[in-house]
Amino acid sequence: MQNGKGHSVKLKDDPADPFSYARRITDSISLSEKCHAGATELPRVIVRSVAGLSNWQAGVKEVLDAHNQQREARVEGLLVQLTSPEQIPALQSLRKALGQAVPAIFVETTLSLDTELFKGEGSKLVIVRTFTADQSAQLKADSEICNKNVAILAADLDIESAKSLVSELSKIPAGALIISASHPSKGLHAIGTHREIVRLLTEAKVNAPLWIRATEANAAILDQGFQSRLLEASILAGSLLIDGYGDLISCETPDSTVKSLTLGYDVLQGARARQTKTEYVACPSCGRTLFDIQSTTLKIKARTGHLKSVTIAVMGCIVNGPGEMADADFGYVGGAPGKINLYVGKTPVKFNIPQEEAVERLVDLIKEKGKWVEA
Repeated sequence: MQNGKGHSVKLKDDPADPFSYARRITDSISLSEKCHAGATELPRVIVRSVAGLSNWQAGVKEVLDAHNQQREARVEGLLVQLTSPEQIPALQSLRKALGQAVPAIFVETTLSLDTELFKGEGSKLVIVRTFTADQSAQLKADSEICNKNVAILAADLDIESAKSLVSELSKIPAGALIISASHPSKGLHAIGTHREIVRLLTEAKVNAPLWIRATEANAAILDQGFQSRLLEASILAGSLLIDGYGDLISCETPDSTVKSLTLGYDVLQGARARQTKTEYVACPSCGRTLFDIQSTTLKIKARTGHLKSVTIAVMGCIVNGPGEMADADFGYVGGAPGKINLYVGKTPVKFNIPQEEAVERLVDLIKEKGKWVEA
């Protein structure tokens, strides 16, 4: 593997099988009664608070506004920085205010874990701590106080600290630990860092869930545009998710809660790790296309865009279309000039429908198969 300077860094083989997808085996952790993270759960989305604890009321408004703007996307963990003991009352107020809206508050801090920190009610606490290779005793003490106060410890590591602390990590009870890597290890890029940490955890049978953090430090090249943040998050999280790595994700570079939330769910949808809105698969059109695919796709989106966890393919012809839409739930395929064939999965079920009627017939088919909900 190459580091950012083009020098080779020798790592052992990644345990992921490139030919067969499987989620990494991880323990289930409870962020709330109804929200869990782990190998048998959907990847959870954490959002960094822009307002922070210094203006916690604005932070509450950020989250509630984001929920109002996003139909299915919800903040499942809110990340805040705790830099002073004087901010603890604000943290307690934030937890209480968001108790019904956000399962967990992720508190990133270097302060000593005083029992005052854990007082209060509402959203569950996840304590985020960065550990160096020589902090085995600190890791043990922090995990014990978190466990005593029914909080979860998120250990932020690099490769050296993971190597040194893996024995202590293995002693932490199942369901009480999350692992993250908010910055790349020396001499490696962020993806290589995550993969090597996963390998070390797997060898030691530490099944703690992995939290993928798309931070500025983990970015290769980050400019001010949102597209750059989308690209960086997709490269990091996407490459790990498709190999079954990742139980939580946070996109921490956007400057608004709504953008961070949208980006997190979009990355999961793009990696087919979690579907919260309609997925469309459309061919780019060619000389074989038998109808106006661009306008038709827009019409289909207008009628079906509110559906959840449904994949619809729009293909121009029957030559390549059925193969390209293999993962779709429903297919809209040109069968002859001005005529449409409709598919359920890979199976054609309705033939030679006039193009003018085909969009509504597709809606009827979705209803027939029990996938339709009203907007």
